[in-house]
Order: sequence, then C-alpha cells, then structure tokens
Amino acid sequence: MTASKDACLSAGPASALAVERLSLDNVAMRTLLGIIALLLLVIGIATKGQADEAFWGGCIRMGVMLGIWWFAYPQVQHVPRWLAVTGGITILVVALRPKLVFYAIPILIVLWFLRPRTPGRRRAPAD
Repeated sequence: MTASKDACLSAGPASALAVERLSLDNVAMRTLLGIIALLLLVIGIATKGQADEAFWGGCIRMGVMLGIWWFAYPQVQHVPRWLAVTGGITILVVALRPKLVFYAIPILIVLWFLRPRTPGRRRAPAD
C-alpha cells in the first residue's frame, strides 16, 4: 500500500473508497482511450478507398494520437499542471505561427528551470 492509501485508510472508510474509485477511474479512462483509438484506426483503414481522404486520414491520425496518449497515460498524469497549460499554449502558438518555434522552445526551457519547486525534493549532498 502506498502512503496516500495508508493516510486515507486511517482517515476512514469513505476516504479509502475514494482512493480505490480514483484508481478504477484511471484504469477505465485508459481502457476507454485504447478502445477509441483502436476503433478509429479500424474505421480509418476500413474506409480508406471508399470515403473521402479527409475522413479516413483524420480517423487514422486521431487513432494514432489517442494510441500514443493511451500508451503514455500513466506518465501524463504526473505532469505538472503549469507545464501542461504552458505546453498547450506553446503548441497553439507554434501551430498558428510556425516561425515562433525558435522563440517558444527556449522560453519553455527557461520556464522549466524557473518552475516552482516542492520543498521536500532536495538532493542529498555528495560526500
């Protein structure tokens, strides 16, 4: 058991139920992402020669992207919220104005080094 589950168990049965529900919701979300990705890929491949190229191409692209998201889902949950928001804004700006990529990437790197630190994550001094 993890420390958060131990804390919830000591807080009472309702808190323990909330932790178990949260983990089931994460499993269900990942499963749903995988199913939708697979369905989009199958639809895109099945309609490749019969439907409009934009339709089947979009289905395949979205299926691949959701498949990548399904694969990375456990790690994506640990991304800090500020980085997700900043990264999303950066992707939007670069999509609208591609020449700004040369400014956006260094700004993200600087923001990563200036990010808020949590107090409990200090390294032990080297001997």
